[in-house]
Amino acid sequence: MALEFTIFISREFLLRNYSLDKHHSDVFDWFQLYYLAMDQFVIVTGDPDLSHRTQQSSQAGRIMSFAQFLSSL
Repeated sequence: MALEFTIFISREFLLRNYSLDKHHSDVFDWFQLYYLAMDQFVIVTGDPDLSHRTQQSSQAGRIMSFAQFLSSL
């Protein structure tokens, strides 16, 4: 999934007007995606775009909002 996210960012940067200043948290999202390689981890995020951008991944079910996380406890 981290590779998928990297490709997404690369495409946005090359094909559109992607601004690093407007998306400064993307690098932190990218690092967190590496944790999803381990089944016992989930990513809890307030970024609705992260879930949208990675929805095709087999690990997308382990990216959730804070409300989703609380309801799963």
